[in-house]
Amino acid sequence: MISVHTMELSMEVDKQTFDRLLGNVAPRKSYSYRDDKDYLMVKNGLTVWYHKTDYKTKIKLLVNPSKALGRDDLVNLWKPN
Repeated sequence: MISVHTMELSMEVDKQTFDRLLGNVAPRKSYSYRDDKDYLMVKNGLTVWYHKTDYKTKIKLLVNPSKALGRDDLVNLWKPN
């Protein structure tokens, strides 16, 4: 059985909502301007990516199921039941 190591969930939002959410996150120390990601919950398996282009504004959640379930094993993949 093949299991996922990282999942990506994304949602398009309007520019006003995107700017409001990013404005709340950007002052945090966990936010990286270099790659537009918020690493506040990375220990819990969740990274938030604020992705903005000329055409779309998206918020992406990068989820590591093993860490989200409390396991700290990055080598072996999580096997769902």
